[in-house]
Amino acid sequence: MNFASFNFSLLRMEHIETLYVADGGVRLHLRVRDPLSVRASHEFFSETLDFKCQYSVEWYEIVTDVEVDTMVPDRVWVRAVEEDVIPGFRVWRGHSSEQAFAAAAAEQKKKRSRTGVTGGATRSDRAGKRRRTSDDAVAGGLQPDEPAASRDDDVAQDEDHVDFENQHNESANESEHSEQAEWELLADFAESQEKQRPDSHESEAAGSAAAAAAVSADDGDGAAAAAEGGAPEGLVRPYKAVKKTTKEDVFHIPGFGSLRYNDKKKTLTAHCLCDKHTDQECRKQRTCLEGHQRGQGRPVGYLTLWLQEQHFHDSAKKHIKESTAHEERAQRERAREYFQALPGGLDFAQKYERQRKEGEPEEPDFARPIYIGYLSKSMFTVNDARAWAMADQTATSERDAGGHEAKWKLKAAEARIAIGISLSSALWTSRDDFVGEGLRLTARQQDLIDTVAAKVLLSKRGQLAVDVLKDTYLDISQGHDRMKHSRADGVACTFTTSTLLYSYSEDRVVLPLEMMLMHGFPRSAIAPRSIGQRALKDMVGNGMSLPCLATMVWAFWVMRNRQFEAPQQTPLQILCPSRVSRVKQKQTPTPARLRDRVAQQPARKRQRVVIDITEDFD
Repeated sequence: MNFASFNFSLLRMEHIETLYVADGGVRLHLRVRDPLSVRASHEFFSETLDFKCQYSVEWYEIVTDVEVDTMVPDRVWVRAVEEDVIPGFRVWRGHSSEQAFAAAAAEQKKKRSRTGVTGGATRSDRAGKRRRTSDDAVAGGLQPDEPAASRDDDVAQDEDHVDFENQHNESANESEHSEQAEWELLADFAESQEKQRPDSHESEAAGSAAAAAAVSADDGDGAAAAAEGGAPEGLVRPYKAVKKTTKEDVFHIPGFGSLRYNDKKKTLTAHCLCDKHTDQECRKQRTCLEGHQRGQGRPVGYLTLWLQEQHFHDSAKKHIKESTAHEERAQRERAREYFQALPGGLDFAQKYERQRKEGEPEEPDFARPIYIGYLSKSMFTVNDARAWAMADQTATSERDAGGHEAKWKLKAAEARIAIGISLSSALWTSRDDFVGEGLRLTARQQDLIDTVAAKVLLSKRGQLAVDVLKDTYLDISQGHDRMKHSRADGVACTFTTSTLLYSYSEDRVVLPLEMMLMHGFPRSAIAPRSIGQRALKDMVGNGMSLPCLATMVWAFWVMRNRQFEAPQQTPLQILCPSRVSRVKQKQTPTPARLRDRVAQQPARKRQRVVIDITEDFD
């Protein structure tokens, strides 16, 4: 639900079964339709509602223990809501019933508000603000109220609420356009409903006469025109749209747009005129009132720079949301100088901006203050301090990632597409008992854990996830393009000083001492207390255990001495014994020449050669 425009979305679901519980309540089992059917509120109403029909409403609430941020399955249980907790409301009773109800209400209102002789004007008639009803000849039945564009014309430029905290107002334009689209859909729907009703020549004649009488009434001949046209008694003039009462002072910036000052709201609004920004209205609004933010109330430099950078963005949405005008103080100062150099620019800025304080620069620096928190030992424990540090790391990790964040997200999307899973799948980290102890649990780490878990599970279909992943270790320090992981019964991945292993079975980080055991250190190995975890991890990443190193050296020695166990005949003697002497006289055999000779022999002889060749050619 968007509480600014009251737009919302609807999801169609199907009924599966009904369950009657012990307390007398009823629960319904619903599931999502296939294919998925999601509609915005105004689209749903315009496509499905028929105002000729009578409707009833029943309220249900979802029965689930799943967290709000967790993706729910395609099936859900709902239960009826008690009527006493639902606010009062009225349901549409059908076109004919509603028309009769509106006519009766209008007649009752006439009786209450009528003054003077019969046929005289009412108070609302004299005020010119009476809304049309279904029994008015001018209205012609069920009609929408005056268009939103005309009704809200006086505040069309003032919908943005100034954000005193972060100097942004991106959401206003989106809500305004969605509201405008909603009014257009509803207006078209009402017009189609009007066309479906049977025409009446008498009502058309009465409507024409009433319209003529209303036009003549504006010229002072209303009474005569009404008498000649046979207008019904108590006729009122058509409702006029509210005229714009707030006059804006507009200052045009050649080639870029304009700045408009609204005296009612005390705001300056920059209107962009870039011909590429057609997806929505491109504008930016700032207040001219003083606030607690530095520089608030003096937005000329910022808005001018925002207009000047319009050609760097290919859409209005990007121009509004991706602007960096607030980051460069020197550029804002130059933009202010440019604006004040325009004819009348200096007077415009001095007239509407707040006065500059003593010692205040023309354009402020929007650098945020730095806060340092101290925990008193008399009130907080060591665990509180650790929780504080963890919260700080979680809050700042993604911000500090910078441009690297976009790169890993691209790699993550490519990896998920290659595996064949959804981009939002979180089958491991979404578990209720997931902890990830020892990890910072950044978005990249969680995504990598879920992606590797899905990859391993897809290779072991038909088995439980816990059984498949219980001996799996993932190197969190590696990216999505590598996804290095190993099992307890396989070959361990290469360890570096930055290696960070996550154990799926233990749901935590593998300790440096445990990594030493993977390298062959005995279980009895004990690290001195003077050596920290960082030093142990560096040792694991830079070295190998002596037993492993000795095993490799011994293996090389054994393989090297295999040449003494080779047959006394050389491969050349085995291949062609009758020509050995002649070959020795001509050239010394080499591995390359031997391979060429073997390739020219029949398959039977080649097989024998391949089996018997064991001598090393140095």
